This record gives sequence, structure tokens and C-alpha cells, in this order.
Amino acid sequence: MYKHYAEEEIQTVLEYAAKKTIAAASRKFKIPKSTIRSWNKTRHIVPTRTYIIRTQTEWMEILKYARDFGGPEAASLEYNVSVPQICAENKKLNVYDPQQCRQFTDAQRRMMLRYANTHGLIKACHKFGVAKQLLLQWAEKLGEYTKLRRSYTKEEKIIILTDARDHSVDYASKKYDVSPQLICQWNKIFNIYPSRTNRKFTPDERIAYLTEAKNLMFSDPVTYPTVRLCFEYIYQKHNIHPAHLYIWNQKYDIVPTQPRIHAPRPVSQAEIDLVKNALAENRGRVARAARKLEMTSTQIQRIIAAGNLLAKYR
Repeated sequence: MYKHYAEEEIQTVLEYAAKKTIAAASRKFKIPKSTIRSWNKTRHIVPTRTYIIRTQTEWMEILKYARDFGGPEAASLEYNVSVPQICAENKKLNVYDPQQCRQFTDAQRRMMLRYANTHGLIKACHKFGVAKQLLLQWAEKLGEYTKLRRSYTKEEKIIILTDARDHSVDYASKKYDVSPQLICQWNKIFNIYPSRTNRKFTPDERIAYLTEAKNLMFSDPVTYPTVRLCFEYIYQKHNIHPAHLYIWNQKYDIVPTQPRIHAPRPVSQAEIDLVKNALAENRGRVARAARKLEMTSTQIQRIIAAGNLLAKYR
């Protein structure tokens, strides 16, 4: 059975793939690479890297950036080049020492902290490939990063909460450099997205929600023909994630996950007589009788089987 992933899990996988590679994310989370690529087509978190033939001068510039600003990870984010490519070129050109490229001067640390003060701490971490805790240690020592707690207007809070609703809290936290706890506190005031609760459902409640989804599928098969649409309706109405409903349904087996097979329509005697006459006129040839009656050969064969005409028209 196909496993359904929550939006937070998808964001975690894509963010790991953006830092490493899609292949690394596939090995770590045991998810096919094609699935990760299909997720990224709509969310655009993993940058699309194309193979570009670079000159030696361009590689020298990339490797010097890796030497001066935090190693191959920082150069990978700046120039959109994979880390293995940078390491392979450094073995040829020998621009930086892999053991010493993470050492920074005070001037470089001040430059990174000024960038963090302007663009945000998380963006500075991604740009220079430096851990957040390390930047905060430098800030305490050098006093460059003063934007430890900024104030947000009501409009900015609503924009952040809207992103948290459309994507996830972790996505909005990393995009706007705001802690998830602060976003949850704002949501208690503005109520932009439904807050999750730690409520535990009893077996009777779970069965009741699954029964409601089953009744919806059978009462309105045109609007809700699949399990996914029924569970989405329950999610919008009761704020219960479809992943929980799928897990409950695996245990109680209430909502049919396979498409319903409708019984074939019974064949009337008038149809049998009509097909019998058409076959008699065309010397038992099914294809000619089908063209004359404007029916398919499969329909003719079904009526022949229902009217027990097989002995005469084989």
C-alpha cells in the first residue's frame, strides 16, 4: 500500500536534499529519488543543478570562496555546485587545505555577523555554511549581531502565519528566521491555521469518523469517489489529519480503499432477440452484427452469453 507522508515530513526530506543531494536524502529516509523529485516540482526547495563546463579560472574562484568563507558547503550554496565536485576539483588544484578551511579571522566573522544582522541568522548560516551556535558565540564575543529579538508588525505576522498554514511551521520558521514557538504564540492570537492538539481519540470516536467517511463515499460518489477526498473532507471538518485516518482504517478496515466494483446491468429479452436477429441476418458474424446495431463486439458477446446463443453462434 502506498505510504502517505505529512507535509512536515516532506519538508524535512527536501531540506535535507537541498543541503546534501537527492540521492543522499533517498538513502537516509528510504524514499525513491523519483518521489523526492516529484515533491520538489511543486515546492521548489531543492535547487536544480545543471552540469556546466567551467574553466580553471572559474574553479579557482569557487575554491577560493570555499577557502575563505567556510569550506565546500558554503561554496556549494553560493555557486550552486555540488560538494563532491568542489572536493574533486580541489584535489586537482589544491587551493585550500580541507583540515584548515574552517578557520576564520575576526574580519571574516564580523562580515558574517553583519550579513546576519541584515538578512537574518538562518540565511547567514545557509550562505556561509556555519552553524547557528557558532555565529551566536561570535556575536557574544564581537558584538556585531544585534538583531537577536526584532519586533514584527501585524501585517508581517499574518504573512508568516499564512506561509505556515500553506506549507508548514518549520518552513515559515526557516524562511523568516522566526522560532516555531513564536509562530505558534502568534497563531493563538490571530488563529490563521488550525492548531494541533494532543488529544487522544477513543476507539469509538475513530470508528465514528471512519464511518462518516464511508457514508460520504457511498452517499455522494460523484463528489467523493476516492478515499483521499473523503479523508480530506473529514480533515477540513474535524481537523484530523488524513494520515491518522489512514492508520485507523488499516486497523478497523471500515472505508474501502479499493474502487467499488458495480454489478453488470442485466440483459433484457428484447436485447437478446435483437442481437439474435442481427446475427441471423449476418450469418452469425459478430463484427457485422455489431456494426449494424451500433454496438461493440464485447457488448454483442455479452448478450450472446446471457441469451445462451453460444451453441449456435460460435
